[in-house]
Amino acid sequence: MKATARTSAVRHTLSIASILALALLLLAPAGLRGHAGIDERLKAMDKRVAADPDNPDLYIKRGELHRQHHDWDAALADYQRALDRDPQSEIVPFVRGRMFFEAGRWVEARADLDHLLGARPDHGEGLLTRARLLVKLDQPLAAAADYDKVIVGLSSPTPEYYLERAKALASAGPEYSDRALAGIDQGIKKLGPIFTLVDFAIELELKLDRADQALSRLDQIRPSMAPERWFHRRGVMLSHMGRTGEARASYQQALESLRAAPPHRQSTRAAKDLDTELLTLLDSPPASTASF
Repeated sequence: MKATARTSAVRHTLSIASILALALLLLAPAGLRGHAGIDERLKAMDKRVAADPDNPDLYIKRGELHRQHHDWDAALADYQRALDRDPQSEIVPFVRGRMFFEAGRWVEARADLDHLLGARPDHGEGLLTRARLLVKLDQPLAAAADYDKVIVGLSSPTPEYYLERAKALASAGPEYSDRALAGIDQGIKKLGPIFTLVDFAIELELKLDRADQALSRLDQIRPSMAPERWFHRRGVMLSHMGRTGEARASYQQALESLRAAPPHRQSTRAAKDLDTELLTLLDSPPASTASF
């Protein structure tokens, strides 16, 4: 097919309007993009493609709809059509690499993402996808290096990026636990004592037999926990430290807090189960029944 003047121009760059439109599609929350109505959107996109068959952007958009529907073959076909019309596309290696990742085709995903990042080492979504892929490929240190770049490149990184990096480092072996904790502390300094970050730090401190540090970290998330849950967890930790008297006092505070809670909180199944557990813990050695 001979390229039209318009197609030739597209091969060099996508218009600002089309990039913005595609970004909205790629970054929209999953709940807004979900499967509902996808058949109707595909039919509408088919009409747009038929009306403008040399536009690579439309094939990428339709391919993304197929990807969301887990129709991998149809998505691949559309990505290839986009690439045929725009061989220099920087978008196709990303969307195709992400699709391969979601499909569990790790080797192909790695090839596309490496190609993308070779040309665009600062591509945030590409780095994030490759970091998650490297975890799947059991290369946690390489994954952590990509997470580092993702976090540095964002003015407001989300807690999950710090958490995923810490989990990758922790999975590399106990010798990387302190580095994982340092990364969590970096996230806490940036974002505040987010529960998921502090909770994982507590888990790591306990694995390192640093119970006092774990207890100190528990204080950081006290405002974000129901009082009965916080006292219960503190009691479990104290019990495993052999501080039985303090543990029992904490269990008693948990029970009192639970029974002073509003009726709607006390009436839940979880609250009733906690009440039963606390009574058991107060009637027997805490370490024998408690778990983290």
